[in-house]
Amino acid sequence: MKFSLAWANVANQNISLKIALGAVSLTAIALAGGLSVAALKEPLIIDRGCSSKAIAATSQVRTEQEVTAFLKEALSQRFDTSASDVGYLSDQEAHFRQDEQKKLKSSGLTQAISTANLKINQTPNAESKDKISIDTDRVISVGDVRSAFRFPLTLRTIAVNRTAANPYGLILDQVDIAKVDISKK
Repeated sequence: MKFSLAWANVANQNISLKIALGAVSLTAIALAGGLSVAALKEPLIIDRGCSSKAIAATSQVRTEQEVTAFLKEALSQRFDTSASDVGYLSDQEAHFRQDEQKKLKSSGLTQAISTANLKINQTPNAESKDKISIDTDRVISVGDVRSAFRFPLTLRTIAVNRTAANPYGLILDQVDIAKVDISKK
């Protein structure tokens, strides 16, 4: 083989390798750009259940409406005799609920709390350790006889991560029955 023919083959291979390197470099740059765009998008969250659907990611900041809706559900879970455990109560409040329901059951009483006209006496702020004052109605019944009472409460919530079981990201940490001033109307 002649030297000039061998040098021509090497030159052709160099050109082919340069073209292949350029194509691979352009592909890598395009893939890196596409990956960057995909990584910067908001995540797609799929709610798995009987039917799958995409849901929007929510912020950790809770609105007053969310806190009010949470309080209605959590107070119902805490005081209603027929309520099921959803996981909105702290361990201490769940224990208090069990003890209270045992006493009511032994007396033949049932209890419900009316949160239909829930009056919050101060703006709820779930991230603070401030107590929230609310006015509710407590309904105690024996058979068909029902009695309703004013039931003012002071409560404290704790912020936790939002989950499918607790979409509010709140837990009812402490519930105290407020003292009623009879002299006021």
